[in-house]
Amino acid sequence: MKLDQADVRRSVRNVRYWRHRISLPFGVVTPGRIGNELIQLVDLPKMLSNRTVLDIGTFDGLLAFEAERRGAKDVLAIDTWDGAGTDDPKWWAYMHSRPRGFRVAHALLNSKVRWKRLSVYSLCAKRVGVFDYVLMCGLLYHLSNPFLAIKNALSVTKRRLIIESAFIAASNEGQPLALFVKHSNRHLRPSVWWEFSAECLQEFCKAAGAKRVIITRKVLFPIGYSYTRIPKDSPLYDRPSCKATMLSRITCSGAVRIASWRATNRDGFAWLRTLVQKSDGATTAGWLRFNSAAHIPPIERRMTKPIKREGRIVIEVQP
Repeated sequence: MKLDQADVRRSVRNVRYWRHRISLPFGVVTPGRIGNELIQLVDLPKMLSNRTVLDIGTFDGLLAFEAERRGAKDVLAIDTWDGAGTDDPKWWAYMHSRPRGFRVAHALLNSKVRWKRLSVYSLCAKRVGVFDYVLMCGLLYHLSNPFLAIKNALSVTKRRLIIESAFIAASNEGQPLALFVKHSNRHLRPSVWWEFSAECLQEFCKAAGAKRVIITRKVLFPIGYSYTRIPKDSPLYDRPSCKATMLSRITCSGAVRIASWRATNRDGFAWLRTLVQKSDGATTAGWLRFNSAAHIPPIERRMTKPIKREGRIVIEVQP
């Protein structure tokens, strides 16, 4: 059956949630929030001819399809997709909506990428073999046991393990620091377990048996906090979903602090994570809903220096 642009757009709309922006035929791009900036950050070799690639936690398959585009002779994408075998099965089952996004992109791209339901905790050479390049991006801070994930990933790596992760630069920079934030993040970022310093991630890799560990990219987000002005009495929701429960209404006037630097598209709406300060000084976390990203009020940044700064890091590990 021959597809046209309308067919491709229809297939994309039928996926409830896209995490990745993937370029599809006829100039259609999926409406995720992670795209070329991740590909550029990870900086895969431009040519992967005769190389094999494993993408751990592939989600919609952005990096797996990019590796295939660059000529890799074999690409395997693994994920649980339904949350089974993860530390937060209910959250990930909700986030993924099963592997629908991956399968739609896979079909529309006529891709030969192999895929397998597998948790990083169960990853081993006996199950998947070994690969020249192993990618593990945006995963470690979602795990209760990130060290085991690195150890398992190294066990299936022949040439390079490439890790991309969130990291923090705290006031005691230079120390191998790991902060357990699962409880404090339960309302705003319920799937985040840890915050790591760059040195901590390096030490994890060395302890897991790596021969060489090199930081290839380190990007810190701008200093300060983001604010936006929203109408009074705007509802604040518990999660970005058409089935969301309203927590409260914002009764304060003026600007509210935005506890995320990005919006999420889901169920036909744009959602923005917020941290609203009450009159007694306490804060309430929740989600603001807008008809589209274009309806989100302008964001302003106030230059206040926080105790810690967040960013993204890329580490190349040689087994």
